[in-house]
Amino acid sequence: MKAVIDTNVLLVANGQHADVSADCVIECKRHLPGRATMPGSS
Repeated sequence: MKAVIDTNVLLVANGQHADVSADCVIECKRHLPGRATMPGSS
């Protein structure tokens, strides 16, 4: 599967974007292809 992903989605999902809610992080992770987990995430 190939996909274009906005870098902000990756940063938020990986906890590297300031001032975002936990709900936002969850939604960003949910929309990643394959719903992959990021290193250091639970």
